[in-house]
Amino acid sequence: LISSFFSRAKVAAACGGLGYYVLYLPYSLYNRFDSTMGLHAKNALCLMSSSAIGVGMAIVAKWELLQVGAQWDNLFTAPPVTYSGLAASDGHSLGHVFLMLVVDTG
Repeated sequence: LISSFFSRAKVAAACGGLGYYVLYLPYSLYNRFDSTMGLHAKNALCLMSSSAIGVGMAIVAKWELLQVGAQWDNLFTAPPVTYSGLAASDGHSLGHVFLMLVVDTG
């Protein structure tokens, strides 16, 4: 999609890769401030698809850490642990990430 703005393929590939990396950078904010960010901030972060994939995989990893796994019955249930070891307080779940990906496509 971005290649239509460039006349040379190498420049388009470099700009596309750089753009993806820039859109993935907010995921590092999620990693650092997971326990202090609110639900709306996490949902806003998930409006960028590359960050949403990172957040979604982090939530799946938390469920796997508990040896439960991401399942249909816990889709809208927040994992009971954060990276800092605190209990989750905002209810951000894998279902929220899926909804933000759907909103992002529209």
